[in-house]
Amino acid sequence: MDVILSRIAAKNLTVLTKEATDMNANRFTQKSIEAINGAQQLAEANRNTQVEQIHLLKMLIDESDDLNAQLLTSMQVDVPALRTAVDRSIDALPTYTGDGQSSYAAPAISRAITEADAQAKRMGDAYVSVEHLML
Repeated sequence: MDVILSRIAAKNLTVLTKEATDMNANRFTQKSIEAINGAQQLAEANRNTQVEQIHLLKMLIDESDDLNAQLLTSMQVDVPALRTAVDRSIDALPTYTGDGQSSYAAPAISRAITEADAQAKRMGDAYVSVEHLML
């Protein structure tokens, strides 16, 4: 799967695959754009070879006052333990060495973003929110 990693309009939404290029950046909330871009930045900061779904999950549960963290807590999920497990998973991911390299999108995160967009449409929602990304 070819990786594009291009920017859409002024929204600065990172498009990760050819399939994602048909998505309308204006349908993504600011928080969802921040989560997607944050996942990419996290992968690059950790020098991970790919931007994975686990990077996006970290962005979605990192804030204690975030709705996703609150929902997980209400479902009896130990969110601090989940955060620790996510951090360990990220630490275990392959990394690259040398300069001039960057992370590329794993097919799974591209599918997840595309599916979040489709889920929002199926639900009749005008925008793709962090909750859609979490689903």
